[in-house]
Amino acid sequence: MATNEVAVNRARRANQTGGLATRFDPRHGFVNNSATVASRFVPRGCLCAGAGSPRGGRAPETASGALFTRTDHPMGRSWIVAAQVMLVAMGYAVLRYVLLGGVSADRLPVFITNKAVAVVGLVLLGAASLITGAQRAAFGAVGFGCVLLHLLLSLTVLSPAYLAKLYAADGRLTAAAEWSMLAGAVATLVLYMLSTAPAKPTGARSLRPGAGQLVLALSAIHVLAIGYPSWSQPDTWPGHLPPITLLSFLIAIGLLAARRVTSR
Repeated sequence: MATNEVAVNRARRANQTGGLATRFDPRHGFVNNSATVASRFVPRGCLCAGAGSPRGGRAPETASGALFTRTDHPMGRSWIVAAQVMLVAMGYAVLRYVLLGGVSADRLPVFITNKAVAVVGLVLLGAASLITGAQRAAFGAVGFGCVLLHLLLSLTVLSPAYLAKLYAADGRLTAAAEWSMLAGAVATLVLYMLSTAPAKPTGARSLRPGAGQLVLALSAIHVLAIGYPSWSQPDTWPGHLPPITLLSFLIAIGLLAARRVTSR
């Protein structure tokens, strides 16, 4: 009897400190304590709480898995859409610029990828301006991330060796290139202001009226200023495929038109 009381006391002390996988229940004796210990690390109401756990909810899964793969989660859907658009844009860029345009495959990591990333950011930001709620915030966040990545990648290739058409004979940026850089910089600033705006009770960002349309308009100006000279020369297009700057301009204008229609 004394030995049993010692074991019971040890089990109780272990249960209090979380040191054992079992605990002593006065009604049921020694029971498994794994679920109890694990539940201490699951926030109340968390989507990753087990269906049969004390907290209720869904089957356990990692936060990163929920973020990138769950189609019923706003952020998960935005990443899936981003991946799909990236796949199409990257395929088009490789076809036009590398396979048909003569650009070296060595330029894939930054120069070519940067073009596709810019398209992804534009599409997601445009989509964010057309929807509401948590999905808008998710699309906007991923789109803004793509814009920042586009900015960083652009800085690494901003030189006459990569972008000769942006530079005059004296080595300085042309006037059109400077207007393009200004429009892109202002659009990035507006996006930053939107990303830091107070959250609404619904969880969506409190977008300033017309800010989304302003970003799309600045994006259109950004690509128009640097791409227009080649738009009027379709005979020079590799494989007769339009440049990504023209496609981006049409996407921005189309999203602007759609935004005006849905806002009526």
